[in-house]
Amino acid sequence: MNPDARLEAFGQDYNDQSFAVCGSDMMIKGQNIDHIAFGDSFTNDHFAGKQFDYMLANPPFGVEWKPEADFIKREHEEQGFGCRFGAGLPRINDGSLLFLLHMISKMKSPEEGGTRLAIVFNGSPLFTGAAGSGESEIRRWIIENDWLEAIVALPDQLFYNTGIYTYLWIITNRKEPGRKGKIQLVDGTAFFKKMRKSLGNKRHEVCDDQRDDITRLYGALEDGEHVRLFDNEDFGYRRITVERPLRLNFAVDKERIARLQATKAFIRLAFSKKRKNSKAAQAEIAEGLRLQKAILSALDGLAPKGLPAAQGTAQAGVIKNRDEFAGMMKGAFKEVKIKVPAALFKAILIALAERDETADICTDLPAPGLRQAGAKGNPDPDPELRDYENVPLKEDVDEYMKREVLPHVPDLPAAMPCSGEHCIYVLKCADGSFYKGQTNDFPKRLVEHKRGEVSWTSKNLPIKPIHWESFKSREEAVRREKYLKSGKGREWLKKQYDEKKLKSFERQTGAWIDHSKTKIGYEINFNRYFYKYTPPRPLDEIEADLKKIEKDIADMLAYLPAPHSDLSAVQDEA
Repeated sequence: MNPDARLEAFGQDYNDQSFAVCGSDMMIKGQNIDHIAFGDSFTNDHFAGKQFDYMLANPPFGVEWKPEADFIKREHEEQGFGCRFGAGLPRINDGSLLFLLHMISKMKSPEEGGTRLAIVFNGSPLFTGAAGSGESEIRRWIIENDWLEAIVALPDQLFYNTGIYTYLWIITNRKEPGRKGKIQLVDGTAFFKKMRKSLGNKRHEVCDDQRDDITRLYGALEDGEHVRLFDNEDFGYRRITVERPLRLNFAVDKERIARLQATKAFIRLAFSKKRKNSKAAQAEIAEGLRLQKAILSALDGLAPKGLPAAQGTAQAGVIKNRDEFAGMMKGAFKEVKIKVPAALFKAILIALAERDETADICTDLPAPGLRQAGAKGNPDPDPELRDYENVPLKEDVDEYMKREVLPHVPDLPAAMPCSGEHCIYVLKCADGSFYKGQTNDFPKRLVEHKRGEVSWTSKNLPIKPIHWESFKSREEAVRREKYLKSGKGREWLKKQYDEKKLKSFERQTGAWIDHSKTKIGYEINFNRYFYKYTPPRPLDEIEADLKKIEKDIADMLAYLPAPHSDLSAVQDEA
């Protein structure tokens, strides 16, 4: 401590009683009362631009900041990190972390000596908010800047109006060399003295002896029963999005048609946005009604009676491949000479679909004529099967997936060649023969085989793709096709098939990570690091206690008087 140091206190409060008490205390201690300001610290900062060496705060717990929301959000959006709240905004019903951001904005730079501050929180700021939330982003900003030095858990029942546990956060931008990159957690919950007489919820107090003990634990910076030391990264994690493939079957029946007629895209066909020109509006509505009728008529031709049973199922009319059904639907619309916009076409597909674990995987390569830019034949994710995992920053994400996720999901067949990619392919036909072909649009070609539009396979259905190979040019694919059709090629193919070494027997994981959705989060689950397991009592002791209780109950019942032998007779005499 510097004996020549001169301490000047500054403060601000928007509660008039607290402001008055503080002012009185300042005058009694000979401090300058002008250093104490009255007003809301968020919307009317009386110390804007000022910086301090030390700061202390005990803000209200769980108080919403809705009255100041417009001002704070505007400052956050317009000034970003140039203002107090650039790191993020917490939930509207708890503004505790806003006070911390307010204080951090008043820290001196390390070149000027830096600042040390302490603030008392409840448990919420430690872990509330998932990755990407305002609370998590604030914690991330503080920890990644290496400002969080320590958190001290205080005993419960220290306050008059609440008995909850509280936590003292120590923030500084002038860490000692031994503390850089580290965060110290101190469990001070057992360091208190019981009061002789409680004051509301206040039954405990931290006296000089307990303060000295906690201070020694903090200063020693050693792992122990009440102290844990962690790297900054230990509190960070990646929130990954785990996707699984979408599988749908398709059919035209009363229930699914009714679902289609209830969709907004279908209903809007019979409405017009024209308001001034009633004649044009009526014509637009009439055209929409005609299109609705034509769509239903075209779909009626795809009803179960008009469709063969899907491969692998006895139920006629159910198609388990989206590309195949989309192609049929496109053909049906073409027959009745109607053009269906892409958005409406997609809405019809969704309405006629149902999830089916036995169906083929839906990919981003739809039926011919409905190609999407950038499509590569990757599986479409199923939103209902989407899951999230928190992976510690220090752990490899791929290793985590292999250990924690992939063992619990089924594998998928290897990815097939996509449109525009030159390939050769081999089909296993119903009669046991192999069909070898070459194409630059395998998804389309496979649909044509399944429909029987390829003359050779039309008599040998059903067929199953068992092998494919991709090439950079058509010439390479043709050469490979000729080899497979030769005697040596047929022999090689038969041997590979028997030994299950063809490409179709390779597998790819049935779940994958959408890295575009990965978020970094930070949380401090304080109690987890100091949890002490207490084993349950032995069963023999529990059984002995139960028998003792049973005996006590039996002894008490033995002293009760016997019930009247003939209560009805007594009532008759009365």
